[in-house]
Amino acid sequence: MQAKWLRVDLLVIYFVCLFTATVQAQSKTHVSGFGSIVGYHADSSELAFRTNIASSESGSRGEFELLDLSLVGFQVNHQFNPQWDFVSQVVFRRERTDDFSDRVKIATLNYSPNPEWLVRVGRFSPKLYLLSDTRFIGYSQDTVYPVHDFYAQIPVSSIDGIDVGFQKRFGRMFLAANAYTGNSDVWVNIEGFDVITPLKDLFGANVAIEYGSWLFRAGYTKATHDGYNVDQSVEQFANTLAAPPPALGLPGWNGAVDLLNAYRIKNTDFSYSSLAVEYNKLDGYWRGELGKLATDSYLAPDSIAGYVQYTHRLGKLSPFIVVSSISTEDGYQPSTQPSPLLLAALSAATQTDVAQSLDAIVQSLNVKYEQHSLTLGFRLDLQADIAFKAQIQRAWVHKDGAGLWFRDTVARNPAEVVNILAVGLDWVF
Repeated sequence: MQAKWLRVDLLVIYFVCLFTATVQAQSKTHVSGFGSIVGYHADSSELAFRTNIASSESGSRGEFELLDLSLVGFQVNHQFNPQWDFVSQVVFRRERTDDFSDRVKIATLNYSPNPEWLVRVGRFSPKLYLLSDTRFIGYSQDTVYPVHDFYAQIPVSSIDGIDVGFQKRFGRMFLAANAYTGNSDVWVNIEGFDVITPLKDLFGANVAIEYGSWLFRAGYTKATHDGYNVDQSVEQFANTLAAPPPALGLPGWNGAVDLLNAYRIKNTDFSYSSLAVEYNKLDGYWRGELGKLATDSYLAPDSIAGYVQYTHRLGKLSPFIVVSSISTEDGYQPSTQPSPLLLAALSAATQTDVAQSLDAIVQSLNVKYEQHSLTLGFRLDLQADIAFKAQIQRAWVHKDGAGLWFRDTVARNPAEVVNILAVGLDWVF
């Protein structure tokens, strides 16, 4: 209920500030926007490509996916006075939403007492992306979509809370830092079902240093999972295995308690740490990022991911190459198995395949992200505000490591090499 009221409050703040902005002098209000028309195709019949784990859209052999990344967004910046301003951003795209407030990606009241400090209150992006606060502005990056092996596991797009930023130049060095705290509701698509992952007690900080042609950045975010909506059904299933109906006359499975504890995600913590470096010259740049996701739940696997990208500038044409990889730790395996007699008796009593249900739960505790990729592509700036991009990603997906993809089974897949062709048109206005 608290999260719902917070969304309503943000929506009220958004429309009040937007109305205030429209009745003020036009010179104090700036309206801008951005958009993308993006399509992609993967040549696999077994694995369907999706750009991140929040997406319910995917592309596989014989399909050209256009709904996942195509969007249009609008941003309003209104300056009340030299210290106070309001920023709002609305994005219209194919995504799971509860109400209009989910399409509001940014809605902040900003206070800047001087050029060095900035305080934002409301809904904002947590600066998880190196190039831009948000992944939605495709024009801000050279690739058609954020590096899959690195960013697909990070579905967080906004936080409701407060952000404090500081920046200052010291000779040739420029320092920028920020810290934020708040809550977030993240949509994640799990085996075809869109579920909300509420994150509470979220805290994060970033520090970036620019020196000459070099940029160094470090980031850290920590949050607590507030649980999935399916916890109760799994808990009931595990309790039935542990203490079957007396009429069956069979002992329960001792491993059911351990299974339930492994499946719990409510009130478990996760943290994400990242390091980034960029060397930027007039004729091109090198960029690399390394990230580590650590969790207390087997439902969200621990991972290490990284990539290196080189982009060369030839006038309006910018060809690029990206080498990337992600790897996760092993999941949960029960130390014992329930007796075949218990599984058969419960299946007959419930008219369901209990063994299959148990296998699905165990598989969900063993989802892995195991793949590495080579991506070649280019960006062509057709005009100052329009860019055409194309790329092909060759992904080596390891056995039972296709957790970033849609697949027929929860956690099992053969090793496969998949080619993903993507083209897009991005613009700003």
